[in-house]
Amino acid sequence: MDVITRLRPWQISVLLGLLAALVGLVKYGIGVFPSWIYMYDLSVNWSDPSLSPLMVAPADYLQSNFVAAWAAGALGFTTVVSHFTFHVVLAIFAIVLPFLMPVVRESVARSRLMFIAIAGGATLPVLLLWVNGYDAVTLIGLGFAGLCRNKYWAVLGWFIATLNHPSIGIVALVAWAIVSWWSNRSVVRIVVAGVGVVLGSFLNGYLMDVWGGSTSRLDWFSERPFDEYVQGFFSSMPLLFFSSLGVMWFVLLRPRFVRLGLVRILIAEAILLSLLLPWITLDTSRTVALALFAAVLCVVAALPDLVEERDVAGAWRNTSLVAVIVPVPVIWSGALLFGGWESFFELDTALLPPEGYAVLG
Repeated sequence: MDVITRLRPWQISVLLGLLAALVGLVKYGIGVFPSWIYMYDLSVNWSDPSLSPLMVAPADYLQSNFVAAWAAGALGFTTVVSHFTFHVVLAIFAIVLPFLMPVVRESVARSRLMFIAIAGGATLPVLLLWVNGYDAVTLIGLGFAGLCRNKYWAVLGWFIATLNHPSIGIVALVAWAIVSWWSNRSVVRIVVAGVGVVLGSFLNGYLMDVWGGSTSRLDWFSERPFDEYVQGFFSSMPLLFFSSLGVMWFVLLRPRFVRLGLVRILIAEAILLSLLLPWITLDTSRTVALALFAAVLCVVAALPDLVEERDVAGAWRNTSLVAVIVPVPVIWSGALLFGGWESFFELDTALLPPEGYAVLG
């Protein structure tokens, strides 16, 4: 115990970040993105994605989320094992990154609240159950953008997130901009962030044209029967409300916190997105969590300055163990996704390519 009390704030923050990753592995296990072979195919053909044999309509909508796959190919991670390992590292980095940002690592109070938000949030199972996908890059960008003090450096985060996932980048910007304005009253910061989103969207669209085009997500979702969205909406409620903020609900609804306008705005955004996004997407809890991520981090960073130290200590004392123990549901088309410890033993079969597709070992 004496050793822990002698730790510096940044050391505590790093340890909590690593602990959050460990908690995720114990709570959820590890899984593989169902369409991983498409992203792997993109990695193998990274120098000219137009040659990817699997990137044909309508599956070519995945081509627009190319950043992680392109980077894996450019760095030479083109065997199945190295490709998967690279994406595991990306997922762990996406989990730990918020704890490494200066605004968090200099404050034990922020580190504690961040642990509750990450270990008890929906982005943790999304990152670990869908390894080999593309969400890690989006969350790395949003995490950097949401916590970077320098508004001009933050552009890099918005650019990366939107380059990798334009639709999420745009929705996340709107959600973040509202809480950021309430917290900082900085129009310049919001405008600069918007520039990053515009540049990321533009470059993504340009590259899709160069690589032969891709099916838009709206076109892909419009091909699904509307009844599937209706059924998905009602079968995911009210769990979707909980997964939007996860265990942070137990912090934000505490009397000392919920009276803050900033907290009420975030709660309103969580409710609104939970009600709206299921009608345009099937992976409901994932998209809601991604869209709220930068806004949640912004609020977490602001809270210690808005409440007393004893309030944060009380939230940590009563909620940290809940974040460790309680799993947050991941919902896809109304179905619950959960890997569990069995997932560790199923990786070899989960990473088998479809029949007829040759991989590089």
